[in-house]
Amino acid sequence: MLHTGVYYPGDSLKAKFCAEGNRGLKAYALEHKIACANLGKVIVAQSPQHVDSLMTLYERGKANGIRIERIDAVRLKELEPYARTCETALHLPDAASIDAHAVLRSVAGEVADRGGEIRYGEGVHTINDKEGWLMTVGGRYGYGRLINAAGLHADRLAHQCGTGLDYVILPFKGLYGALKPEKASLINGHIYPTPDLTMPFLGVHLSRTIDGTVLVGPTAIPALGRENYGLFSGLSLRDTPEIFGRLLAMYYRGENNFRSLVAAELAKYSSRRFLAEVKKLCPSVEPRDLVAGAKVGIRAQLLNRRTRRLVMDFTLTQGERSIHVLNAISPAFTCSIPLAAHIATAITHSGTPEQTPLVRAS
Repeated sequence: MLHTGVYYPGDSLKAKFCAEGNRGLKAYALEHKIACANLGKVIVAQSPQHVDSLMTLYERGKANGIRIERIDAVRLKELEPYARTCETALHLPDAASIDAHAVLRSVAGEVADRGGEIRYGEGVHTINDKEGWLMTVGGRYGYGRLINAAGLHADRLAHQCGTGLDYVILPFKGLYGALKPEKASLINGHIYPTPDLTMPFLGVHLSRTIDGTVLVGPTAIPALGRENYGLFSGLSLRDTPEIFGRLLAMYYRGENNFRSLVAAELAKYSSRRFLAEVKKLCPSVEPRDLVAGAKVGIRAQLLNRRTRRLVMDFTLTQGERSIHVLNAISPAFTCSIPLAAHIATAITHSGTPEQTPLVRAS
């Protein structure tokens, strides 16, 4: 999905890049004949208690210069006939669905056309950032500048380069369901709840993909491994005890609203409670309309070990010859074009730290 930038404070990199990235990827899709549909999105208030937060989002959207409008129940019914809200809702007409895999294939083709090479399955195990070389399972590579955008493993690579030492990745698993194909017509575009603005997760939502499938979800349960896509797969003696220890400490201390998050997310593993979350958005969905989805994602959520706070914004740090993208979480795909330009500018000015537009870390 192409997001619009409504959720992010105006001084954040996410707010700075989201609307521009939305426009850039739409232009790229048009130029390269990639499927992209401007379906729009509504954010609804599940109860009277959510209205104030909804208005906070409205003000953020206006401040971020995106197209956003407050709508009533009549207008909501025109846009999403089966959606429900309390008092008011928001409409974001520029939210879109795009064939993300086609975008990646197209970009990979452009890299090849310009003489670049993409190698897959070569895990990095050693970096010498001072001398400018790294070792993978495939061999030794020298570099002038290294850009680390390794997602769930970005913190480890950064630490090898002596930077980002305050930060560590804390993985969260997202599981999706889907509406049966014959029920997909209930949803025209994207229906989202008003989120808890103190957390980096947006809640269970209904979202029409570019192939017409309507995804339902996700959950946001802590994962016990960086590659813990299945129930037990991706667990490791290196990761699992460390992650479990951090989660236990956060729960014990009551940090980051973590107890509330765990209670709310574990409840969603009950089909009855999950359906209840869906029906707050679209009361017409019945148990028989939902099927298990194949999509599973792991969010590479960044944690500041010093402050013990979850990091909400993109976070970039520098080594001697390297730049590290430590928190490339949603809406990173939407922001990808201006974020790439931002990194290129940082490389250009890497010899003059005062000009380098990076969020600094130790």
